[in-house]
Amino acid sequence: MQLDNMGHLMHRLRSFLSALRPTRLAVLFGVLIGLGVGFWCWGQPPRPRAVLENVGLGSQVHLAPDGRSLAIWSGEDFSHYSLALWNGQTGEKKFDLYKGHWGRFCGLGFSADGKMVACRFYDQICLWDVDKGLQRATYHDQDGVDYPEVVFSPAGKLLVMREKNVLWDVAANRLEKKLVLDGERVITNGDHSLLVVGKGELVKIWDLANTVLCRECRIPNHPWQRVSISPDRAFLFSHNEGVIYELATGKTREIEKQELSRVPLAPDWKTVAVQGHWSSGSRSESWWGMFTKWLGIQGEDQGPCVTLHAFPTGEEICVLKNCTAPVFSPDSRTLAVAGSDGISLQLWDLPIRKPIGKILGLATLAAAATLLTFNILGRFRRRRIKTPVTPLPQ
Repeated sequence: MQLDNMGHLMHRLRSFLSALRPTRLAVLFGVLIGLGVGFWCWGQPPRPRAVLENVGLGSQVHLAPDGRSLAIWSGEDFSHYSLALWNGQTGEKKFDLYKGHWGRFCGLGFSADGKMVACRFYDQICLWDVDKGLQRATYHDQDGVDYPEVVFSPAGKLLVMREKNVLWDVAANRLEKKLVLDGERVITNGDHSLLVVGKGELVKIWDLANTVLCRECRIPNHPWQRVSISPDRAFLFSHNEGVIYELATGKTREIEKQELSRVPLAPDWKTVAVQGHWSSGSRSESWWGMFTKWLGIQGEDQGPCVTLHAFPTGEEICVLKNCTAPVFSPDSRTLAVAGSDGISLQLWDLPIRKPIGKILGLATLAAAATLLTFNILGRFRRRRIKTPVTPLPQ
């Protein structure tokens, strides 16, 4: 039965195609129109996944682990602040968690499943439900101004750093782990990590969420200024020196592009987002942009931009124009950038690629529409020139 239906469908399709009877001129124009549409679509700049409007001035953006939700802290002036949750897929505001005069914002963290968010302020910690926007708990906090770290354990336990660098269980109000011993000092924190240097150049890396010492080694003669920890805690990157340290073997590797040592890395260490200024003479401009400007179609375009580079090779990936302040999601699949107007936010899917399927689909649709138009015009023309047949007289 299914084979009969399929055969009947194919017969109808063949009949429809044969009825079109496209001429060579129609086929040529269809191919040209399809190619033109394809090249035009390819020359268009990439588009963000979502645009968030009116997020507020002086915004600090924090993305959930999966990038589907984000919390934005903003302050219109020095006395009015707000914290809001936004949908990372549609760009719509979900909830206003707070508006008021709390003052100094210290830190924020999402749970591993993205369902809870905790915000640390000057003297308190607040916990909210992401799906419903309801405040679940408020805790007094005496050390928020000095320790911004806020993490959730895999079991959902809320942990923060407190005085003397101890990890504190907020809900139980008890000491969870002492991380820094006498004679040791904290160098930097990373993706739920803490880098500690002790005597004799001993280096320790703590996993804050799981409260375990995940790596311990020695790195001699290091200045310990501006250091990043890789998510797998296997590498250190010295921003000032432009050097990667492999902790397991002690080997080092210098970065070819020294200017990349001054910018933040994506959590997966595959991409860096360099903030700069773009102009019409930039070497990053596409051939389509140069061609349209040569024709006089596109005007001179200048402004701030964010350039994505592959790490550590420094190869340029793409340029995002009229945006600043790049922030990566914890899974490195989403990039948030502030618009040049200062009050909007763009969300980009990473890696940024050309939508090949969409471009081919639009080109095919344009070619098919051209063929159909030529066929309809040809039929009308044949009907107009067709002469009626009159019977001969008897």
